[in-house]
Amino acid sequence: EHSFPRFASSVAHQQGNTWSLGELFGVYGNGMTPDTLRYIIDYVMVHGINLLVYGSYPQRNAKNWTAGCRPHFGPDDPLWKYFNEFHDYASRASYLLSCGKPLRTTALVFDTRSLWADNWENADAGYQRENIAERLRARRVLFDFIDEDVIAESKIEGKVLAGPHIRYSELVIPQRR
Repeated sequence: EHSFPRFASSVAHQQGNTWSLGELFGVYGNGMTPDTLRYIIDYVMVHGINLLVYGSYPQRNAKNWTAGCRPHFGPDDPLWKYFNEFHDYASRASYLLSCGKPLRTTALVFDTRSLWADNWENADAGYQRENIAERLRARRVLFDFIDEDVIAESKIEGKVLAGPHIRYSELVIPQRR
């Protein structure tokens, strides 16, 4: 489990966008099962992704189906005859998740400058961020990532960091070593 899907959904929330796109399945190879497909869809949707791009659909050259990577979805997949049900499930969930507004009041600072810094002092910024994200998920805290630019563009209103589309009452700031 990784917080990668939250990167895109956080930006969508902060910009007031209804849709947050995720590209799925490109690294799973031929071992995809219906349970794996559904788990991945559910996982990214729980993390705020509601617009899905599947990788990779094959291209056709005469009677041969080709794809640059696996898995590829198409008539040569043994599960292809069940994909209508899978697509119905994913599209319905995607639609429902696009109807509401995010209620995240916690933001985890994504310390971009520390990640860009090329020195030993800041070498573990990504590890620290993901470690904190894992602990927030374990406590079932809904959160967005926030970077320095969003913070700079926001205002303090009482005890809330507020922007045009966000209101965070709690900022989690990773320690610098």
